[in-house]
Amino acid sequence: NAEYLVVAGARKKVETWEPEDNETIELKDEEEAKKLADNAFYKLEQSVKDEQKAKESLPILTQLQRLNERQWADPYTHSQRLRKKFREEKKILEAKRRADEEIRDRNALSIPLLPESQEDEVEAKATEFADHLIRAQKRKLEVNTSSIFNKSSRSKRSIFNSNDPKNKIAQLSTMISVNTKLKIDPFLKDNDWNGDNAGKGGGEVNKELVLVKKKDDAKKVENNKSKVQEASNVNPNENTNSSEVTISLVSADYDEDD
Repeated sequence: NAEYLVVAGARKKVETWEPEDNETIELKDEEEAKKLADNAFYKLEQSVKDEQKAKESLPILTQLQRLNERQWADPYTHSQRLRKKFREEKKILEAKRRADEEIRDRNALSIPLLPESQEDEVEAKATEFADHLIRAQKRKLEVNTSSIFNKSSRSKRSIFNSNDPKNKIAQLSTMISVNTKLKIDPFLKDNDWNGDNAGKGGGEVNKELVLVKKKDDAKKVENNKSKVQEASNVNPNENTNSSEVTISLVSADYDEDD
């Protein structure tokens, strides 16, 4: 046996153990070897003890040997079963890895995911986020504090100020319909095209009437006068100085919200 001598900067570690506890062979020292050589009775006692230990350890060795023979009786079958198990486990692990990667990419996570458990599922179902509750409380507060008289104007404003293409199409259709009716009959009343004022004692004639004078060139005026002369046999010298055609247009009254 070799032993290191500690000179400086360290200290010797003392370790003591029993051979029986560590299941190691106990070496005989010089005194034990001298007894075995000089005392025959002592040597016989030791040999009897050794034989007893051999008999006690024989069943254990036999069991280990039989187990070894059984495991290696058909190595191909065992190898096939082992490789099949590895392939199945590999497929399961690969599918789980792809599912985890998809969840991490969707939620921008950089942490590894642990296996799912029943406790996590129950806790997730019982969790309520604060944003949802706050939005619900705000909606309740708006309903309780809002006025019932401003609903039509608010809804109208929201429709015409919305960026929804459907609302824009509806707005354009309404404007075209109103302008068409005004062009056909410039003296339309409000209740004829504005449904909000219908049935409230009749409407009023639109307040603002605009007279637009449209000047035509001489050639167009002469053509018009000749057509009128041919159709009605009217004297062409009458009203020859009129070179202007007066057209009356009615402007539609829109609400401030529109």
